[in-house]
Amino acid sequence: MQRERIEALFKAGRARIGLDKDTATSILWMFTSRDVYHKLVHESGWSSDKFQDWLERTLIESLTDSA
Repeated sequence: MQRERIEALFKAGRARIGLDKDTATSILWMFTSRDVYHKLVHESGWSSDKFQDWLERTLIESLTDSA
């Protein structure tokens, strides 16, 4: 499913300049891992909404040229 999202990002011409599909997939995989969610929400006390807001901003900043 992540590969499909990355393919759509590149097909739409929205990927960050200089970013290749393999690196983009790795970034998406890392930030959306259960470990990151568990660490921030369960161990650090973030709310699910705070995590979702952070994840959205972080993925946009990491994967696209739009901020």
